Amino acid sequence: MLIGESINLTGVGKQFGGKSVVEDLSLDVKAGEFISLLGPSGSGKTTLLMMIAGFEYPNTGQISVGSRDITYLAPNRRAVGMVFQKYALFPHMTVAQNVAFPLKMRGAATKDIACRVSEMLGLVQLAGFESRYPHQVSGGQQQRVAVARALVAEPPVLLMDEPLSALDKKLRESMQLEIKRIQNRVGVTVVYVTHDQEEALTMSDRIAVMSGGRLVQVGSPLDLYHRPSSPFVAEFIGKMNFIDGEYLGSDQGTSCVRVSKTVTLQSRDATGAQLAHFRTGAAVRVAVRPEQIALRATSPGSSKDQLTGTVESVIFVGQAHLVLVRMEGQGGSLVEVHVPSGARPTVFAQGEMVVLEIDPADVKLYPRDAGRTR
Repeated sequence: MLIGESINLTGVGKQFGGKSVVEDLSLDVKAGEFISLLGPSGSGKTTLLMMIAGFEYPNTGQISVGSRDITYLAPNRRAVGMVFQKYALFPHMTVAQNVAFPLKMRGAATKDIACRVSEMLGLVQLAGFESRYPHQVSGGQQQRVAVARALVAEPPVLLMDEPLSALDKKLRESMQLEIKRIQNRVGVTVVYVTHDQEEALTMSDRIAVMSGGRLVQVGSPLDLYHRPSSPFVAEFIGKMNFIDGEYLGSDQGTSCVRVSKTVTLQSRDATGAQLAHFRTGAAVRVAVRPEQIALRATSPGSSKDQLTGTVESVIFVGQAHLVLVRMEGQGGSLVEVHVPSGARPTVFAQGEMVVLEIDPADVKLYPRDAGRTR
């Protein structure tokens, strides 16, 4: 079994043509951890990966693997495996020859190479494919060959740059589980670059969310989904509804926000330290996930202080129905609600008035001027 090593990034910065693309970034990755760098295009995640790999050097800061300072080492001296977006397999070599290539470059004995190649192809479930060429295997199999080649020399760290982006949805989902299985089996430390938040949630022990060359939040998938530190993270990790309001104050940890002339929402999400940043009368933004909103039809006795809206459309998306509700008293804001398919959401018809019910524990609270997706 391989034993992964820790990665330490301290104050790492990178500029191209005077423009900062990674800025004063520090991150500790545990040995054997699978961490994803997640962010939109231009967030700096691939540049950061290239600096760990040695294909780019930082202008400032230090990069260490275990106890070794690798900041300015050449790529071939870092003991780091790499899987590229397009796999970069040699088309004139067989599957076995591709996997054996790193060992041949190191001058390993022929017998040892054959044994190690057989072991790695068994690990990635490609035993029997040794004599085939890259064009004779599927995209998913090519991806497995690339993983086997990256791991054959037993690197403590494996870097992966959006390796599944060229695959179709079903194969991509299958390969996510396969890569995670292999990583658990060999114990290598993985740094994985992706812009796909579902992919990051599925595969990662932790996720490092990047924006504008900076880390904006690092945590487990559950932490980022249920406790996003900003509207940017809340909107980038999953779906999120945002509703503008006025902060009215808090009592024993429960905040009250006016979202229309007659309607207020309560939030029990913010801690005491967070509430210290809010002032009575301040413009705020409340956020709630689509699956955390319950809908019911209005009735003659419905109170005017309830959050209501009009059903604009109901869309079947497989496991759930997506109900789009045009809110009353919010300038016509559109809210997404996910209703499980088994809950018979067809009781809601286009044009019907509904009440939106939200548990205060599910309501996130942010300052109005906090940034959203950039």
